[in-house]
Amino acid sequence: MIGSQSRDRVLLALLLVLSLEGRLVAPFPNTAPETCGYQSCHKTSPGMLNVHIIPHSHDDVGWLKTVSQYYYGGGTSLITPDQDSNIDLLVIGSLLYCKISTSDHAATEVGTAFIHGDGETTSRIKEYNKEEETHLQYANVSAILDTTFQELKKNPDRSRPLVSFLRTCTGRTTHPLYCLDRSTVHVFEAVRDECTSIHSAKENSASIGSRDGHYPSNLHAPMGSPCFSHWTRPGSSGGYLTRAICLTLSLSTITIPPTATLTLPGLPHVPPRLTLPEHSSVPPRLTLPEHPSVHRDSRCRNILPFHRDSRCRNILPFHRYSRCRNILPSTATHVAGTSFRSTVTHVAGTSFRSTATHVVCWGKKELLAKSPRSQLCLKVVCWGKKELLAKSPRSQLCLKVVCWGPSADLFSGLLYNDYGPPSGFCWDLRCYDAEISSQNANDKVRAFLNFVNTQSKFYNTDNVLVTMGSDFTYMNATLYYTNLDRLIDLVNAEQTNGSNVHLIYSTPSCYLKAVHDSNPALTTKTDDFFPYANEAHAYWTGYYTSRPTLKRFERVGNNFLQVCKQLSAMTGVADKDSSKLDALREAMGIVQHHDAITGTEKLAVAKDYAKSLSSAVQACGDLSQQAINKLLIADQNAPTVEFKSCPLLNISRCEPSEIEDDFLATVYNPLARPVSHYVRIPVTGEQYVVTDPSGTSLVVQLVPVPEPVHSLEKSSVLVKTELIFHAVDLPPLGFRSYRVSRTTPTSRPGTSLQSSDTTIGNQNVTVEINETTGLLKKITVDGVEIQVEQNFHFYRAYSGSNGASNRRSDGAYVFRPQVDEATPIANSANYTTYKGDLVEEIHQVFSDWTSQVIRVYKEESHVEFEWLINTIPLTSGTGIEPVSRFVTDLSSDRLFYTDSNGRELLERRRDYRPSWNLTVTEPVSGNYYPVTSRILIRDPNQGLEFAVLNDRAQGGSSVKDGQIELMVHRRLKVDDGFGVAEVLDDMEPARGHHYVVAGRVDGDNGTSLAARERGLAQRKLLSPWLFFTPASQWSPAPWCSGLKSSLGLPSNVHLLTLEPWKDQAVLLRLEHFLEKNEDPILSSDADVNIKNYSSLKQELLAPLTVLSVNETTLDGSQWLSEVDRLQWNVTGTEERTPISHRINNFTITLSPMQIRTFIVGYY
Repeated sequence: MIGSQSRDRVLLALLLVLSLEGRLVAPFPNTAPETCGYQSCHKTSPGMLNVHIIPHSHDDVGWLKTVSQYYYGGGTSLITPDQDSNIDLLVIGSLLYCKISTSDHAATEVGTAFIHGDGETTSRIKEYNKEEETHLQYANVSAILDTTFQELKKNPDRSRPLVSFLRTCTGRTTHPLYCLDRSTVHVFEAVRDECTSIHSAKENSASIGSRDGHYPSNLHAPMGSPCFSHWTRPGSSGGYLTRAICLTLSLSTITIPPTATLTLPGLPHVPPRLTLPEHSSVPPRLTLPEHPSVHRDSRCRNILPFHRDSRCRNILPFHRYSRCRNILPSTATHVAGTSFRSTVTHVAGTSFRSTATHVVCWGKKELLAKSPRSQLCLKVVCWGKKELLAKSPRSQLCLKVVCWGPSADLFSGLLYNDYGPPSGFCWDLRCYDAEISSQNANDKVRAFLNFVNTQSKFYNTDNVLVTMGSDFTYMNATLYYTNLDRLIDLVNAEQTNGSNVHLIYSTPSCYLKAVHDSNPALTTKTDDFFPYANEAHAYWTGYYTSRPTLKRFERVGNNFLQVCKQLSAMTGVADKDSSKLDALREAMGIVQHHDAITGTEKLAVAKDYAKSLSSAVQACGDLSQQAINKLLIADQNAPTVEFKSCPLLNISRCEPSEIEDDFLATVYNPLARPVSHYVRIPVTGEQYVVTDPSGTSLVVQLVPVPEPVHSLEKSSVLVKTELIFHAVDLPPLGFRSYRVSRTTPTSRPGTSLQSSDTTIGNQNVTVEINETTGLLKKITVDGVEIQVEQNFHFYRAYSGSNGASNRRSDGAYVFRPQVDEATPIANSANYTTYKGDLVEEIHQVFSDWTSQVIRVYKEESHVEFEWLINTIPLTSGTGIEPVSRFVTDLSSDRLFYTDSNGRELLERRRDYRPSWNLTVTEPVSGNYYPVTSRILIRDPNQGLEFAVLNDRAQGGSSVKDGQIELMVHRRLKVDDGFGVAEVLDDMEPARGHHYVVAGRVDGDNGTSLAARERGLAQRKLLSPWLFFTPASQWSPAPWCSGLKSSLGLPSNVHLLTLEPWKDQAVLLRLEHFLEKNEDPILSSDADVNIKNYSSLKQELLAPLTVLSVNETTLDGSQWLSEVDRLQWNVTGTEERTPISHRINNFTITLSPMQIRTFIVGYY
């Protein structure tokens, strides 16, 4: 059995993989012909209304309760003694304690279900306590697993093939394996027992899981198998890179007797093996096929990127979020932090596995073919809540199926009844509907037929999808399945009486294929659905900003995860034991759950998420230290040299730099191009000397820590100064170490000069403030002046009784101000100016809870605004929502632009929707959009642009021409009534950055402003990471580079992912990060020779012998050559320039916005 400590650890990454088209293929004698892919779907009946029954369970990872509480059925009692007061990195360095109360134990006891051999449930599962439901949102995922597993073995129609949280790994047919998703390790023992049970049953009966002893394979969930959502996907405010983080987890396997033979689940032309997801929050995946140049990977990779979503929501609406949140790529996650299995939130924080954020804000159809979604084998996108689009003519239009873009082939549609069952057809512990019996059978059949016949009027084929399940359903799967079987039999029996309705157990993919075979004419949609509302006054635009410190922590976590993965790939330290790397992958996957990164969970749950991520960062820190030691120290028996991180730099605290008078600061650059970075380190001395690896002394500057920041943290060591030096040309995927030594004060070189100057700047950019008000007045970039005032305002939150729409309150989800005009926090600011050799700063104080630093570094062309919002006072009796507002003299003509998960820019027009005529009910919140990376306005007459980049997901808008505002924090007095049942009384201080890039659209010196913005965004998303070492442990100041070329990759190419794959192979993901026509030069295709650029083994400076380069789908789950996408009958399409997928002598080509993934074999 798994130890309790280990079990609790993995519970933080729990994701049920019984869903998303997955299922267990039971062992069977290799005698019957195999049926794979779509061929294993139940046949539809031509000329009839085919109703696809999709059993599913919407299981939140953590919302009202924590992950482990949802799994075991416990309560919500969390206490956090002595919590650190650090700002952006919640509870870093502190512990979170869970205290289970008596009622919690009772709930656990009531919710624990066991199934006897005859399938009968114990009495405990029937002892559902309604009071627990009222107070604790009664849920027990272990019961869902237990009961569902047993039910799927009983009926071949439900389990054709049999579903489970296991997938097949057909290594050799004589040694088949069941591969466990990392997220299901906590039930390893139970699963092993079930596997044994299934195998034994198969030997005694030919009817287990299929007919005639044959287990057809199909990558869909078995007909009738429940789809479990939240436990299998990522989250909301990371970015596309954040989604990519979940790419390579090792997996656990269970061996089955060698007599067993397994078929492959999967679409036609799927690889011969399945892999396990690399992220606990991502379901299992298919492994790559055997290839002469790629080592067999026992960990397998999941073939269906679009069937998972490790940190965001599932791409399939019925597998997603219950409260209609769209963590969409554009709500918070950066593709870089996305779990690129099938997701897409900031492509930078993306766990390129299988995440794909629900509704899909993919605009610009000409970019779709090159976007993450189009390369993920995504087949269908659906979403729930038809109310989101309002009950107007447009809702019927949106009910029609839609195809996104001419060649992206993303079929999309709106679920008719949210993701729940028809009224009266829910049978489970949390449902109270009457079971189907002889007494009510006729009424039940009549009601169901009326429902589906009405539903069919809104769809344009003879196939409709009915979701049977909801939040945490199937805790008593016996009850649910028994009634579903009765319903299917009774309704189909009505065909003898003239009914044309045909019910079948189905899956999303089978439904998709049936619709495709009907060949409907589909319209295209190029805009997104932001912002959406479910009532006239309930725009779900508040969660774009809710809990800003957790949103920032996710971004920092992704930054370090990329560092940790790169170092692991370059040294092989995680080859034998990937647990520490997996810990951070898993934590990042969990924190991108749609009730985590959105900030819409209870406070105790938010702290639990932060605690999990904090612990994982520390674990990966140990691995990074091991990797750097391996790079620098030839004698592996030598004492380990410390390379420690400082998690409290966000509040200007760092223990190593505060207590050591002589230390090394190692600056690691995670980008694949040289970067120069201004390093800021909190120190206690008055004078320091900094030398680079060659022993050359660098220019330094000491700048006071702003008093409002200093007052946030009280300790025995009063840090009031930050040391600044310029780390020039940090090598790509490499580092330099700088020696920092405290010296005796003499002439005090490097001290900043304090003054009351109103102008700061350098040769590229100058900033001027108003001498009287202390507010920003003007920015001049390359000789172009832009009049701009910046100030902090706040909206007073509306407090209502909910119920009716006009009484809807502002809350964790909803942003609804009392009035349309925001109030300035202050009309003026006290200011002090500091100037030195490296940076010039203006420190502003607006109030006792709002302050800011405006700074310009000597060799930068942007302006940095470092803001601090301390605990927001609620003296007025209403909630307060502060915003940073920039008011320029540009004529923007109601237009502004926001990014979609850190990638394409989407045009926004105030008070306008491209798809329907908008009735304006909320002039402010109805024009708020998610800003993952940047928001900008343009003046086409002057050819000028003003852009603001941020360091975390936020809500933003241009409520008036020439203006940009970003909401930086929220503290409220009432709840909005949408489920969390807790006021968003967020008292955490938040400190963050905005970066202003302005000037001519076409830029200067041949580089467009857009290219400069994207380059800066990457530098901030993947900032250089600092490690600290006492000088006594390591005297040389070393440096290393992970790329052979000191120039790095082409300037328009970004290395999105580099991580360990399997024995002598790494996964490499490259991105062309500019859009078409954004830059006259950089928007052209880029060639990369992988063999000459990459240097990915221990001897980082030595040439790497690359043996093979093979392209996969975006998530790395399938050879690209094996992909066979459905082609749709789409109207109004535009031709798109073909993109290349060739590999010519190790040289690959990237077109604008294209991302390509490769398995690189080497020795």
